[in-house]
Amino acid sequence: MTLLGQEIIKATSKTLPNQPGVYQMQDDKGNILYIGKAKVLSNRVKNYLSLNNLTRRIQRMISLTKSMNFFVTNTELEAIILECNLIKKHKPRFNVLLRDDKSFPYIFISSEHDFPRIEKHRGPQTKKGRYYGPFASPDAVNRTINTIQRIFLLRSCTDKEVNAGNKLCFNYYLKRCSGPCGGKITKEAYSKLIEAADDFLSSGNSQKIQKNFTDQMYKASKINNFELAASLRDRLKALKHIEQNNSIKIKDIKNADIFAITSNEGKTCIYGSFFRNNTSYGGKAFYPDHDNLLDHEEIMLGFLNIFYAEKDIPETIITNIAIQH
Repeated sequence: MTLLGQEIIKATSKTLPNQPGVYQMQDDKGNILYIGKAKVLSNRVKNYLSLNNLTRRIQRMISLTKSMNFFVTNTELEAIILECNLIKKHKPRFNVLLRDDKSFPYIFISSEHDFPRIEKHRGPQTKKGRYYGPFASPDAVNRTINTIQRIFLLRSCTDKEVNAGNKLCFNYYLKRCSGPCGGKITKEAYSKLIEAADDFLSSGNSQKIQKNFTDQMYKASKINNFELAASLRDRLKALKHIEQNNSIKIKDIKNADIFAITSNEGKTCIYGSFFRNNTSYGGKAFYPDHDNLLDHEEIMLGFLNIFYAEKDIPETIITNIAIQH
């Protein structure tokens, strides 16, 4: 059985080009057993010919292989995206599959409005503006948006309400908006709030912003503008709170995703924690579906391939097991 599968793979490998692409292994009924990507198709498929270097799971897959298909792509990135889409569509039994495959949310600030709005965004990043993330969950991004609103007073109301300019939103009275919807702030002043929020979300550094708030607070106190001073005090407190509770300080690591894998009674959990600009963007548990013969290294590698197929890869990825890739 295995020999037949090897012969099919050997014959197919001789026809493959030295280009990136995706390959499929199929059983005698045409069911797809496995979908993989390759930087060089011919080299990757030839790796299946050395049985002694393969796990029991891969050997079993080869024994069931009766035919192969392949797709040539222009780049390795195209191969990664195609592999991800085909796995989602066909759900091959020997691939690692993700049950929760929703795109991660981002914070989005538009650049196409005089008074940009801060909002949650999912899906393709086609609108013009700034994107921050990814966040691990809607709760994580909602908490961050709420905090950013308290600190930088960015609006969340609709463009229609702002363009009308004749009615203040409820957030203004809660001291969570600078009031562009009621003409309470100029375009120039609002752009400075956007710049400060961008600096904080992009770098995670709040020292400059804290100093600015502190200076403004003392100036307001000196001229007996105690309402403004109290507002600045509250914004400063919110900024210090998010820095103390969400920041991490790891030498030489600023942007990182950290994954830990464990299994119990045949079920596997991979927990991911996500950090950008020394700030926690939350954590999330994943429960991948996989063949029972996969070991932790194979599961983790398969998970990471699918997870990052359509996401930006951070500077550092840390796992609790060693993986070869």
